[in-house]
Amino acid sequence: MPRFHPPLSHSSTIHIDSTHPYIQLNFFAVFAEGEDLSGSWQIWSDLPQLDEHGATISRPGEWTATDFRSFLPSIPKVDESQHINGSLSNTAIHVRSRTDIHITSSGPPTLFASIIIPATDGARYSYTYRHITPSNEIHWLGGVGGNGIIRMTEGERVNDTKDGSTGIWSEVYANLANKTWAGFALSFQPFNGSTKPLIHELPADSDIAASLALLTTEPLVHQTIPFDQPTRSSSIIPPSTSMTVLAVLANHSGLHIGGGSPLPEESDKAVYSDTTGSFVRALAAALRAPGMGKQPFDLSTIAPPHQNTAALLTHHDGRSGQAHLVVFALNLASPQEIKIALADFDQAPLAAISDAHHSIIYIPECADSSDRELALRWDKGLVAEVIQLSAFTQLRGAGKDDPIWICAPDAASVEIGEEEICQAHPARQASLTSVHNDISPKATLGAEDEDDDPSGHPEPSEAIPEDEAASEAEGGSSLERPNTSDRPQGPWWLFRFIGRFFVNIWQFLFSPFRSRPAITSGTDEVQDAANEESPSERTPLLGSHSMSRDTSSSSTAVDPLATPASLAVHKDQTQHDELQNGLITPVGNSATSEFPFQPPVLNAVQIRSYAQMSFKNLPPFRFLLPPNPGDVAANLRFLVKEKAGQKWERVEPELQSPVEDGRCQEMMVQSINGTGGTDWEVQIERI
Repeated sequence: MPRFHPPLSHSSTIHIDSTHPYIQLNFFAVFAEGEDLSGSWQIWSDLPQLDEHGATISRPGEWTATDFRSFLPSIPKVDESQHINGSLSNTAIHVRSRTDIHITSSGPPTLFASIIIPATDGARYSYTYRHITPSNEIHWLGGVGGNGIIRMTEGERVNDTKDGSTGIWSEVYANLANKTWAGFALSFQPFNGSTKPLIHELPADSDIAASLALLTTEPLVHQTIPFDQPTRSSSIIPPSTSMTVLAVLANHSGLHIGGGSPLPEESDKAVYSDTTGSFVRALAAALRAPGMGKQPFDLSTIAPPHQNTAALLTHHDGRSGQAHLVVFALNLASPQEIKIALADFDQAPLAAISDAHHSIIYIPECADSSDRELALRWDKGLVAEVIQLSAFTQLRGAGKDDPIWICAPDAASVEIGEEEICQAHPARQASLTSVHNDISPKATLGAEDEDDDPSGHPEPSEAIPEDEAASEAEGGSSLERPNTSDRPQGPWWLFRFIGRFFVNIWQFLFSPFRSRPAITSGTDEVQDAANEESPSERTPLLGSHSMSRDTSSSSTAVDPLATPASLAVHKDQTQHDELQNGLITPVGNSATSEFPFQPPVLNAVQIRSYAQMSFKNLPPFRFLLPPNPGDVAANLRFLVKEKAGQKWERVEPELQSPVEDGRCQEMMVQSINGTGGTDWEVQIERI
C-alpha cells in the first residue's frame, strides 16, 4: 500500500490572504520499489470543483473523485535568448556534456493529483483515498472517522519549509549514509610547481583524497513540493521538484572517500551544508560554516543564474595571474549560453584554456576588471569541466612601438625585466664629431703638429689670409680679427693675470680722485673714440677695457655727468675694443664665428624588455599570442636552457596552424640540447 501525503486521519490548516483568490492543493502517493501501481488511484473528497474560468461547478458538500497520475519532473523553462544562436561562436568555450559520468536522480515511483479551490475563510473540507482495481473493484483505504480534514482561515502564512542545515560533518554522517547519493569530488594534483583541480565521479572505483564532495540524492517529491500553494490563477501549475544537494568541504584534501562509497568518511575537520535545489546555496553555506578555514577556491557569479549550476575559481599559490575555473551543471534541459564574472584578475589580457575540448579563448584587456566575463556554451545534460585561466605578459617596445603580449600557461613562474640602452642619436653623434674637429687645437689656433713642439703646447699661428689682410688695410670690415699676439703664451699668462688684478684694484680705489674731461658734443666724443689707440698689453692703462670694463675711471657707469649720446658712443666703443682684444666672440656671423651653431638633438632611449620563465616539464614549451598576431614572432628572441646549465640556446618558435577569430595563436618552443631534466628556463627578449 502506498504512503499518501497528506495522510488520512490528519488535519491540515491553510492560511489564506486577500491577494491570492485561489489555493492549489497537491496530493502525493509514494510507492515502494516493485509495488503494484495497476488500476486507478483516486482522491474522494467534498472539495469544490471549478471550471476553466474559475467558476464552481459542484454543489456544496458534493463528493467527487479526482484521479492520481504519474509524476514526471517538469522541464525547467529556458529563455530563448539563452539558446545557442551563434553570437558567441568565436568568443565562447563550447563545453560538451560528460558521457563518462552518470548521476541518477530518479526517486521512488510517485503519483500526484492537484486541485484548485477558492480561498474561502472558514471553509472546511474532508477527503479520503480509494483504489479501483483493473477488475473495477473498489477498495476504500480509510475507515469510519479516519478521513482527512482541511480547514481554511485568514492569516499570515508560516513558512515551515526547511532550507537546509550546516555544521560539522561527523554529526550528520549517520543520518545521511542511508540515502542514495551521487555526484562529484574535487581533488588537487601537482601541476608545474603548483596544483591543478581534478574532477572525479562519485562513487569512485578507488580511494580519493579530496577537498570537496558535491552530491545529490533522489528527490522526495512530497518533501520538496508544499501541500498548499497560494495562486492568482484558477489553472493548475504542474509541480516541479528540487533535488537535495549536499556539499562537504575540508582543507588540504582532508576528505577521504573510499572506493565504491559516495560519501566522505566521518571527520571532525570537515563541514557540510545540505539544501534543496541549488548547488550555489549549498556551497556558499558550507564555505561560511563555523570552523571552515581558507579554501583554495571561491564562488563565481553566473549569469543567468540556474539552480543546478555552480562555478568555482581556484588560485595558484606560487604564481599570480594563474587560476582554474571549475564549472558544474546537472541535467540541463537544453543547451545554454552563460557568462561567468572574472573580477579577481588585473587588466592584462587572459587566455581561457579548455584542454578537454582543445579550445583556447582570448579575453582582451579591460580598463575595469570587474566588467570582465568568460562566455561558455553548455550542452544539455551533465557538465563538469576545468578551465585554465592564464594572464598575458607584456613586452614593451621603445618609443611608440606597440607592446607585444605573450602568455606561458604552463610556466611555473614568470619574471619581467626591462633595461634602458642609452645611445646617442646618429645626427647628434655626427654634430658632436663635427664640433670636436672644429675646436681642436690645430683647427682653432692653426698650430703645427704637437710632435714639433717640445713644450707640449700648441703655438698660435701669426699668418693672416691675404683677402682678410687686404680688407683690413682698406678698412672695409667693421669687425677686426682678434690679435693673436696678445694671447697668453707659455707660463706668462699667470703673471699677466696677477698684474691686471692689481691694476684693476688701483683703478677702483683712485677713480674718484681723477680729473674728468669736459663733456663735449656727441660728435666730438665719437671722433675722439675713433682716434683712440688700442691699449697695449705690455703697458696696461687705467682706462683699459680689456680687464676692467665697468670699474675703470673712463667708464661712464659711474659718471654722473654722462649724457645719453655719450653713453651710446661709449657702449659702441667698448664692444669694438672687446672684439679687437678677443675678449668676446661674435655670434650669428658665419664669416667670423669659429663655432657653427648646432641645434640640440634629444637622445633616443632604447628599452630592452624581456621575460624569464621557468618550467617543470620537458620540451616543447607552449606559448600563446593574441588573435591575428601578425609577424610579432620576428620581434622576439627565444633562449632556452636547462636550469642547471650554463649556456643559453637560441631557438626559433614554431607557430601552429591558424585559428579562428577570437582564438589565441599557439606557438611551440623546442630544444635539442638537454640531459632529460624537467627544470628548464626560457628567456624571451624584445628585439
